[in-house]
Amino acid sequence: MLGIKLITLPAVLYHVFDKWGNLPDPFGTGVVLTAHCNTIFGMLYIPIRINKFLALLDAMDQHFIIPTDSTQQHLFDEAMKSASFVTKVFIGSALSTAMSYAVIPFTSYTNGTMTYPLPYQAAFPFDVSQTSGYWTAYFLLAISMMTMSTNASVNCDFIVSMVIKVTCQFRFLQLMIANIKEEAIKRNEQKQQERTKKSQATDGKLSLSELSILRLIDTDKDKTTEGLMHNDEGNHETELHSEVLKRLSECVKFHQVLLQFVSQLQTEASPFMLFQISIHVTFLCTNVLATTGVPVASTTFLTILLFIICVLSLLLLPCWYGNELTLQNQWLTVRGIAEQANIDRETVRKILTEDLDMSDIRSNTTAALKATLQNQFQNCFEGWTRRWYRCIASQGESSHYTN
Repeated sequence: MLGIKLITLPAVLYHVFDKWGNLPDPFGTGVVLTAHCNTIFGMLYIPIRINKFLALLDAMDQHFIIPTDSTQQHLFDEAMKSASFVTKVFIGSALSTAMSYAVIPFTSYTNGTMTYPLPYQAAFPFDVSQTSGYWTAYFLLAISMMTMSTNASVNCDFIVSMVIKVTCQFRFLQLMIANIKEEAIKRNEQKQQERTKKSQATDGKLSLSELSILRLIDTDKDKTTEGLMHNDEGNHETELHSEVLKRLSECVKFHQVLLQFVSQLQTEASPFMLFQISIHVTFLCTNVLATTGVPVASTTFLTILLFIICVLSLLLLPCWYGNELTLQNQWLTVRGIAEQANIDRETVRKILTEDLDMSDIRSNTTAALKATLQNQFQNCFEGWTRRWYRCIASQGESSHYTN
């Protein structure tokens, strides 16, 4: 594909040089030159950064959560539908653009006679007025436009699909934080069941004489059982509290992994996406200007209009899903963690400072992510403090919850 670009690009440049000052289609020629530059940039940038992108894919395989219940599966299915829709839009735009250029020679008439022009303006060192020369130039230009459209769309689709998958992981994390209590209770019950099974297995291995002695001992202990029940309940609450902290720690660690992944993705993909957006804005402005000198009822106007629609879709999709990822990251912890179990401010601060390597985040993330993280921590502390004081007022156990 790169070889075809190296053939068609000099042909377009020679056409500009030959017709300088009197270009028959300056806007169309500008679009074609910009498309060549965009494709060559993508064909060079992606292979140069291929190891970085492979590392991102490997990180996705290692750290991303696989759906384990119906709720997570529903979120995952929605994300995959979005990714499939984006892929269809990108591929559809690429094919529509390529086909619109390919059919131009079969829709051009001059005084009722089909003129068979080339898909776009270019100059070749052979005579294109001859049948063999014309079809050689036609297929070269048509294949070049097809590869240019497809290459740009596939690269953008790859990056936008990664953004959609990261957004899905943030939703998984949001669900994990919202279900901290339920997960902690579930784990605690599983531990209690395991202990019960172990004690039953131990009792089954004792002899009859040992069991009779244990019954006598248990009879003597019945008098003190009521006094120990309060301690058992306290131990149960302590274990449950420990499970909540453990689950919160897991959520915070996973949040750090996602932040680091987003930082790496921004580092590797931002130059490419910035170049793509600038190219698409150039396409959009050039084609809007081109419509001013074209009759509305002509096939050329319809071709330009179709190209504008395709460019708008390619321009808006990365911006839309990139903004959604930012909103998910900002909204997640503020609403999730601040509404969870009764944990005092010092405990939350301890978890955050122990589980989050702030120096690593500062060195790997952007200023926007750092500001977002700081706001999340501040709102988290304030929400948990209010919840903690409400718990003290309702239960009257101020001695147990000392700040």
